[in-house]
Amino acid sequence: MRQFSWCAAALAATVMLTSCLDGGSNSQSGTTVGVVRLDTKTMKHVLDNSTPIGPFYSPSFKNVKEGACIIASFDLNYDAPENASNVVKTNGYYTVVVREKAELDQYMIMKFTDTGAPDTAKMLEKEVALANPNYQILGYVKGYLFVGHALKQPEDQRNYWFLTYNADNMVKEESGERIYDVFVRAKVKTPGTKSEKDMMVANAYQIKDYLETAAREEQSKGNTRFYLRFNYASSVKDGKLTWAKGEKVGPFEVKLILDKQRS
Repeated sequence: MRQFSWCAAALAATVMLTSCLDGGSNSQSGTTVGVVRLDTKTMKHVLDNSTPIGPFYSPSFKNVKEGACIIASFDLNYDAPENASNVVKTNGYYTVVVREKAELDQYMIMKFTDTGAPDTAKMLEKEVALANPNYQILGYVKGYLFVGHALKQPEDQRNYWFLTYNADNMVKEESGERIYDVFVRAKVKTPGTKSEKDMMVANAYQIKDYLETAAREEQSKGNTRFYLRFNYASSVKDGKLTWAKGEKVGPFEVKLILDKQRS
């Protein structure tokens, strides 16, 4: 897998859909994130994604392995024979044309106490400062939270990422809102050779168990929703690590999270 990056301006339109109904055309275009699976009826690779459209297939997914997390720009023509209502009902998915796609790096959220989890009090070797830890929340699909991080670095630099949490102090209540803190960090894996620029790096984090634990906790207290908040290293200068808090993300609906658990 390769780290996928777009400049912030390009990613600002991510997971947006546009429709074209003039001139007899009945189509939709957009960019989305999702997880590839092998459909056992048709034996084709299908993308479970974050759009309301539902799953879709493209021949371009043929060589993408099952379980891969990708970001894809697509065109969907509802008038195409393969998207006739009876065909879609039988297959369980639409067929799209993919203009561009890329596989995203996948990471597991870790407890502070897990082996390999970085110490929040210590700077990582070759740590990278972040400008915004959750510039874009791109979707939540099959237990993966897709996040776009804003930072300034060479476009060809590749990083390794960490997402951690304190299992003994997961939640805070502020102004009546229940906020769960997570901590995101990055360190250089492969240095870049180009000039630094403001850019976005998108990753997929397997966070299913974490969100379900939070949802069950909130359900037990009679709450219907909660938020995430990304803490991040905003400065790594002169051997000193400075932590900052991002804007809260959500709300995450308790019922929806637990419904996904049962589906």
